[in-house]
Amino acid sequence: MIEYVAGFLFSENTKEVLLILKKKPPWQAGYYNAIGGKIEKNEMPHVAMAREFKEETGMEDLIWRFFCLLEHNTHDWKVRFFVAKGNLSLATRMEDESPVICQTYNLPVNIISNLRWLVPLALDRSRAVVERAIDFSKKPQVG
Repeated sequence: MIEYVAGFLFSENTKEVLLILKKKPPWQAGYYNAIGGKIEKNEMPHVAMAREFKEETGMEDLIWRFFCLLEHNTHDWKVRFFVAKGNLSLATRMEDESPVICQTYNLPVNIISNLRWLVPLALDRSRAVVERAIDFSKKPQVG
């Protein structure tokens, strides 16, 4: 089982969200995605979220709140999603992919499809945690 973290950093007024324009893996190239990566062996998810966000944006000392666990229906992976608020303009390009400030309610056309419902879910004021969501966006392969 491969486990990942992904986070949405929103502006204080929640009108903007920081995403990353992906170059890799190939299936994500040219698409916007949440910022995150793999959880390392023996690493706690919230620690992985802080580490990955710092590696990709240079930003640290954010308060991350877990809000959703996404599993694929046919693949062996999980993604834990987190949300935080902060000054998006402090993000800098740390690796070969660029963090980009996007409008929360006018997301780019070229965005990973699940983000169209995950971004609004991250802002759900009920602060309810979705314990498990299953990604049915791809048909199971038969064979």
